[in-house]
Order: sequence, then C-alpha cells, then structure tokens
Amino acid sequence: MTAWLAAEQVTQVAMEATGAHWRPVFHALAEADGLEILLCNAHHVKNVPGRITDASDAVWLAELCEVGLPRGSFIPPADIAAIWELTRYRKKLIEERTRENQRLHKVLEDGGIKLDSVASDVGRPGRHSASHSVHGRASGCPCLRGL
Repeated sequence: MTAWLAAEQVTQVAMEATGAHWRPVFHALAEADGLEILLCNAHHVKNVPGRITDASDAVWLAELCEVGLPRGSFIPPADIAAIWELTRYRKKLIEERTRENQRLHKVLEDGGIKLDSVASDVGRPGRHSASHSVHGRASGCPCLRGL
C-alpha cells in the first residue's frame, strides 16, 4: 500500500479513527517516509449529513483534506501509547475481577451463605473460608465456623 501511494506521489493521507480498525493501517503508513498522516476523529468529520457509506465518507474526507479543514487527533509517542494500553488493560482486568467477585457473592448468597456481611472482597481468605464451609471442614474464620 505504501509503495502504491509513493508511486502515485501521494504526500498526505487522511483517515478516520473508528474502533480499532484504523490501527494496523495507520502503523503501516507511519513507517513510510514522506507521508503526512492525518488521523481524524470520526465525530468531527461526520457532522455533515448525507454521508452514509465508507466510499462517500472517503470522498468527503479527501475533499475536506484538500481545503485543510479536518483537525488531526493527538497521536502519542510509542512509549506513552504503550503506557496507555497497559493502563486500559489493567482497568479492564480490575473490572472483570470485580464482576467475578459480585458473581461469587451472588452464588454464595443463593446457597445461603451471606459472606459480604463478613468480607467485602471475596479474595483468597474469603475463597479459602468458603471452600472449607462447602467441604464441611472447620473454617479459619470464626464468623464462618457455624455455617
């Protein structure tokens, strides 16, 4: 793709940032020398009605680019982008852990074990106590021994 753009003497490329589909294309274009890449926010570009297909969006974006109207999005340096990606991933993992804790609380409550009155987070100690309770062994937690 970059070879074809170079052969056609293209110096500026404008593209919309929608979802994650733009990333591989953007990174492939970023490696090419002599290309100015303008990554546009789709919300800013689509304020004009009547553009409903990708082809008409591409034509519209090219027309806007010819007159210099679209604003480019901020593209952080690679090290900052990596930190952002790790932060997003960490947030996602924390949210998943919270959902799983809530599911476990619900399952235990449905089984007659009201664990959140004793432990707000069913972490390792809570799982250990619940496991002992399920298997009929004495729990390490005094509040769960009678269950």
